[in-house]
Amino acid sequence: MNYPPPPQWGPPQPPARPRIGCGGLLFTAIALPFVCLLGFCGYVFSGVGAPKTAAEKDAEAQLQAENAANREDAAVQLAKRQEPWKAKTRTACGLKPDAPIYPASTRELAKMCVDLVKDGLKVPGSGKFPELPSESETGGLVTPDGCRYSLDSYVDAQNAFGVVVRTRYRCSYDPTTGVPSYKML
Repeated sequence: MNYPPPPQWGPPQPPARPRIGCGGLLFTAIALPFVCLLGFCGYVFSGVGAPKTAAEKDAEAQLQAENAANREDAAVQLAKRQEPWKAKTRTACGLKPDAPIYPASTRELAKMCVDLVKDGLKVPGSGKFPELPSESETGGLVTPDGCRYSLDSYVDAQNAFGVVVRTRYRCSYDPTTGVPSYKML
């Protein structure tokens, strides 16, 4: 007795892929180098890889000289703006007129203080500082003797028990040495 073939279960199978014969491989082996060569030739003849002319070199050198002069002018202007402050600080600190001074703006002082205080926290990653200390929050940049600058602020950080606590601190900056220090209040 002949039984009919069992039914096919499952999804239908995709048709078999056509095989590439030797002709397809031969075409690919011959055509690919020409395509690559044309792409390379387009790169070379576009002028990207071409050597610079004397005029182009002169123009580039002139542009670099102008940029260097602009940077020097900006540095000179900054030094001129800082001279009155430096002279006043040297006088307040009792230094000679040619003694080195390391100026810092309120923003720079706040950044130095944040980095310094963060290193001293029990959990340094938990410290949350105000964006930039304002006059109303911190009393601003105080110069009690005109030589050392102090900045009062706060940090919200976890203590040893994992509780977030707000702690006030005072950061001092000595412009004669350029070294900040801090004290928790």
